[in-house]
Amino acid sequence: MSMGFTYHIYDVDRIEPVVFTGHLYEDSERKIFMGTYLSENLSRQALRAIGENKLLALFRLFAEQGLRGPIHLDAVRNVHGKYVFVYDCNPRLGGSLPGLILKLALQREGLRADTLVSIGYRGRIVYPNLRAKLDELREMDLLYTRDNQRGAYLVPSIVRPDSYDLILLNLDMAETRQFIESGRIRALSDHGQSELSGIYV
Repeated sequence: MSMGFTYHIYDVDRIEPVVFTGHLYEDSERKIFMGTYLSENLSRQALRAIGENKLLALFRLFAEQGLRGPIHLDAVRNVHGKYVFVYDCNPRLGGSLPGLILKLALQREGLRADTLVSIGYRGRIVYPNLRAKLDELREMDLLYTRDNQRGAYLVPSIVRPDSYDLILLNLDMAETRQFIESGRIRALSDHGQSELSGIYV
């Protein structure tokens, strides 16, 4: 499991967390980033494993060099279960932004968004017949709605016509894996237009 840690540096003495995310990949070697996994439980585990003071000390090094604004660092868990930071620093929110925006928007409406799995954010999924796809998900009790606050949520994409980003909400990791492995994502209204080759946690 690899993680992303995003903080906002206001000044040297004010550094605040924004979001912690697990990473999803589209290749088994886990080199091509595809989406994020947001979970309060995962965030707590990662924070406990690393230590909040260590994280703040790390980000303070950037603050002391004059950096202000969002900053994102990635870490990989090694064979001993410890997180090791990779040499990659992004002065931005990164791939966590789409999922974070949706999570905050749903919560603002009083809806549940305890866990959120963002499967791609470039319009990888094509549903020319969106109504048919929504009906199919609803029949399987897998469409996220105000009355059923768990399952799939489709976000329209401007990347190409009829394209969407798929978000899975409030499913545990076993349910998420089952959804991914079921082939439902590729069961398109118009077959053969998915650019999603695989999903790896």
